[in-house]
Formats: sequence, C-alpha cells, structure tokens
Amino acid sequence: MAQMNLIFLKNLSMGLFLLSLSACVSKPVARDQAGQKGQWDTKAQLKDFKNQKNHSMSISFWSIQPDRMRAEVTGPFGVAVATLTLFRSHYDLAIHTQKKFYSGTASEQSLAKLLGVKLDPRILIYVLFDLALPESAWVCQRDAGNLLKECRGKSNEMSVKWSDRDGELKRITLAKTDFELQILVKDFSTNVQDEDGFFRQKAAPSYTSYQTP
Repeated sequence: MAQMNLIFLKNLSMGLFLLSLSACVSKPVARDQAGQKGQWDTKAQLKDFKNQKNHSMSISFWSIQPDRMRAEVTGPFGVAVATLTLFRSHYDLAIHTQKKFYSGTASEQSLAKLLGVKLDPRILIYVLFDLALPESAWVCQRDAGNLLKECRGKSNEMSVKWSDRDGELKRITLAKTDFELQILVKDFSTNVQDEDGFFRQKAAPSYTSYQTP
C-alpha cells in the first residue's frame, strides 16, 4: 500500500509539473477559419526625421481582406486623435483633435495630414495580415519558417520589416529616408464587425470637410 501511494504521489507531482510548464508557453492565437479578418491592438511610434519629431500613439486596427480597414488612433491619456476608414480604394480620415475630415481616393498622401509623412494606408492591410506586397513594385524575403521578414520597394525607397514574432504578436517597421514608423502588436483577435458601415464614416456636423484627389 505504501509503495502504491508513493507511485501515486510521483505521478501526481509529474502531472502538476507538466501542467505548470505548459502554462508558461505562449498560447498561439488562431485566426478565423479563412484567415480573412483580424483586430490588432498596437503601440506605435513615428520618427519624423525631416522635422526631427517623435510621436507615440496607440492604434487599434480592424480589417477584412482584401480592402477594408478601420483604425482608431489615441494619444496619451486615451485622448481620441483620429479615425481612419478604408473601403476598397476610398478612404475617410477624421482628425478629432482638429475637427477636420478628409475624404477621397487612397494614396500615399492620405495620411499626410495626420502623420506628416507620405504613406499609403492600403499598405497597412498587407503588413498586418503578413501578406507579401505586390511583386510588381516590391521584393520580399521570408525567414526559415516561411514568414515574411522584409519587403523593399523597387522605386520608392521604402522598406517593411517584421520582427520580434510571438504567434500573432510582432513588431512591424515601415521606413523611408524621412521617417520610420514602428507598430508593436500587443494583442490580436478575430472580433471584427462584418457590416460595411463599420469601414465607412461621415463627417460630424461640427467638422470641416475636405475632398482630396
């Protein structure tokens, strides 16, 4: 009987050890079945080399492939800074701190009023979903696990790098000669509204509206 109790205690101890060990391992986060949608909570830092300024912000992204995205930008102390929506090739940008609303066709000029740099917001859908940027304009490399490591523009001197991966968590660095934008993904889920209205917005009555080309 004493020997049986000893064996039981040994097995119990080993089971508890394995349980505690598994709890220390990062649990992978599963995307939706088709891998077509996601929500990313991030911390971002923009280094504006031209104007010698640094900006820190929090950005929550929601996206459905291939062409819908919403981004809520907040500053220190949770102050709402801006809301960006993309629907196909159309973008709307509400800058809450200025009460200004910009709308038009998405291009590298779309975020200039918010960030002060040229960055096409449609690139963000690619980098969040770990999609290789179009081969016609980019050259991409993958790591040993076949995950994207870096993409470089053939003509725009821009680079995108993925690093510090931990499942769906990662660091994304978008850089040109005049700026560097680092996006650190802190959390990921598939809690995304499918309604098209979530990826569109209208100017509030108190906002001044501007149409861009």
